[in-house]
Amino acid sequence: MSKKSCVLILVILALVLGLAGQAWAKPTVKPTMNYHADFVALNGSMVSGHAQLQVKGTTLKVHMEIMGLTARQLHEQSIMGMMDGSMAVVPPLTADRNHDGFITFPEIKPYCGKVLLPLTPYPVGTRHGSLVFDRTYALSAQGSLDLATVPLERRVIVLQGKKVCPPYMIPFYWPELPVACAQIYPIN
Repeated sequence: MSKKSCVLILVILALVLGLAGQAWAKPTVKPTMNYHADFVALNGSMVSGHAQLQVKGTTLKVHMEIMGLTARQLHEQSIMGMMDGSMAVVPPLTADRNHDGFITFPEIKPYCGKVLLPLTPYPVGTRHGSLVFDRTYALSAQGSLDLATVPLERRVIVLQGKKVCPPYMIPFYWPELPVACAQIYPIN
């Protein structure tokens, strides 16, 4: 037998054994992770509620029940976090840097980070100012929400939109104003 034939047989044997080993290997299945978040009102809103989140494989399920929103208005909501993976937190009252009485969206960014996953489609509050939101997202399509490197418990959920009545002005709806924030906690 020639040297080339021996090398070829060894290469084929190595490939066959390698493929057989892969067939016997157990696939790694990530466990289902469950999370909870309770909303803290911001900007004098009366918003309250909670969220349940579940990561299963490559999907994220979000269920939220919220009360105290401005009725019949669209409310943006998103999962936010720090790009460096540090802990995002509910902004304190001192986040109002310009002391105008409102913690605006730019003022929450040092505490909450940037929007990683807009929770769309954005819902409209009922005539009583409540909403129930259920949605499943494919994590593979959500590039900014990288749960492989930064766990969900380092993120927050932010709700926006409130009717405001500044002194000496006509009341108006401010869709970008943060009205509640919730720290996400694991419950497994």
